Amino acid sequence: MSMSIDVNTSYLAIIRDSIGSRMFRHLYAIAEDGTRKEILQNGRLACAYYVAFILYHFQLVASPHATVESTVKDMEEHGWSVVDTPEVGDVLVWEASVEHVEDESHTHIGFYVGDERAVSNQSSTGEIVEHDWTFGVDNEGEPNRKVTKILRYNFVIARSPTTKQS
Repeated sequence: MSMSIDVNTSYLAIIRDSIGSRMFRHLYAIAEDGTRKEILQNGRLACAYYVAFILYHFQLVASPHATVESTVKDMEEHGWSVVDTPEVGDVLVWEASVEHVEDESHTHIGFYVGDERAVSNQSSTGEIVEHDWTFGVDNEGEPNRKVTKILRYNFVIARSPTTKQS
């Protein structure tokens, strides 16, 4: 019996099921001199790796990434569109902030899961968490962290690999 994978439903399920995971905390790179370095700093810088890992699993990007910039570039090169209003499954990019990663300015990336909620890597724990999609609001009602880009993949036109079930 031949079946095709429901990529959209599986993609959304993996995002939801990843909450609480700490498996994206470490990624090792080898420098030109042969030295090995753990580049995600025990999960502090794991947001792009987390998102790219899931996208790569479903062939929605060409390769895994460790930076927000390279992840977004790959997404845009592989059919992701920039949109104005988030829907479930969209990828969110937040403005650079020094508050979330100890005096270093970093953009952030994660998934929109609906009802003004998002799922992303929490830099302080290296754990995947669900949170407010703007990290809450300040005293003036402004987002604590502004979303600068919303990216959407059109799963309707996506081709799902066919698998055989035994």
